[in-house]
Amino acid sequence: MGHSLLRNKAATRRRDVLLFSVILVVIMILYGYGWYIGRPDRQVDIYPAWVVTRELLAHGTNPYSSEALRVIQQGEMGSPSYWQHLYEVGFVYPMPLLVLLLPLSILPLKLAYTTWIVLVQAMAMASVFLLAAACRRHLNGAQVLLLTVLSVFIFEPNFEAAFWAQFSVVGLFSAALVYWSLVNNHPSLAGVALALGLVRPQSTPLLVCWLLVWALWTKKWRFLVAFVASCSVMLLASEALVPGWIWDYLRVVPRWEGITAHVSPVSYLLNGYAAWVAVATLLLLLGVVCWQGRNAGPGSTPFDQAFGASIVVGLLLFLQSSTYAFAPLLVPLVLCWWRAPERLARLLAVAGLFVLPWGVQVARAVFGSAGEADWHLLPLPFYALFVWAVSSRAGQLPATLFAAVGHIKSKVT
Repeated sequence: MGHSLLRNKAATRRRDVLLFSVILVVIMILYGYGWYIGRPDRQVDIYPAWVVTRELLAHGTNPYSSEALRVIQQGEMGSPSYWQHLYEVGFVYPMPLLVLLLPLSILPLKLAYTTWIVLVQAMAMASVFLLAAACRRHLNGAQVLLLTVLSVFIFEPNFEAAFWAQFSVVGLFSAALVYWSLVNNHPSLAGVALALGLVRPQSTPLLVCWLLVWALWTKKWRFLVAFVASCSVMLLASEALVPGWIWDYLRVVPRWEGITAHVSPVSYLLNGYAAWVAVATLLLLLGVVCWQGRNAGPGSTPFDQAFGASIVVGLLLFLQSSTYAFAPLLVPLVLCWWRAPERLARLLAVAGLFVLPWGVQVARAVFGSAGEADWHLLPLPFYALFVWAVSSRAGQLPATLFAAVGHIKSKVT
């Protein structure tokens, strides 16, 4: 009798989840198309990638060339000279992104835009569900609906990413898939997922560095082989499409720096020596957290702290272009929400997920914008989350540093 009730309950849960999933997919498609028809025809962030991919396939145009830039400017505003008074806007992503977008390039812009909007929302939704599964959370239909609304619409960076058809959610999805794969002992899939995140390298740079060091330390060879193989495939495919693209990409990176006002969140909030002190302090604390998690297994508290802290610090130290750039912060926030033992940490996670992002927008609307970069205030509460990650072991900081130095010295000698 008891087993029958459990089977019926599980079947009902699966049916509810399937029903809500179908409803959500339909809503996402309609919402994505509705966003498009209410927007100017080509002023979306996917347009430069879409148009240069079509130019590359049709005419062999280098995506990083002045000709490609002219095509983008002409298509967006109808006059390249208009943009000369603002900044040069062009394709400023690594070539592997174009390799991933090749299927979309054959579609008309309206259909490509709508498809990408749906994919962005699906990746945001899937990221939360992957984290829920990794944290052993069993969801019913109502919880699926609630988490979808929270992750796609309430978490403002994801909302912005969908609105502008941006690529930052790829970094979020990559981090969530890596975490789920490692917790469930799928190292090869984790390596592929980590390589996927490099199509937008500023999203999770320190996470990539830490996971590679962790994999070497713990001898996760399948993870490393899968990562290297995936990167090699993407690089070879990119080189086949545009020989020597890496040098062209490095040449145009300053264009993107111009769009982002030449600052990272830390350098925007602090100036001069204070910024350098903040950078050094953050890297030191991150080093301590990662050192303490070097032998930890996926899903343990030290591993979670190092995983989340590397995402937070990476986003604080590297150039970010707008609110949507902070989409990967959803990973440490959700991990903190579901795993942190301290109530304060969980409250901060809720504030970071739902309150602060929209509070910044409301303050901007009420009090006016102090500048185009005032969105850099967004990650302020995550300093507190980072402090949570190291606070329980703050007293061990000197001992940990001495132990690390001693260990390295013994390896060298």
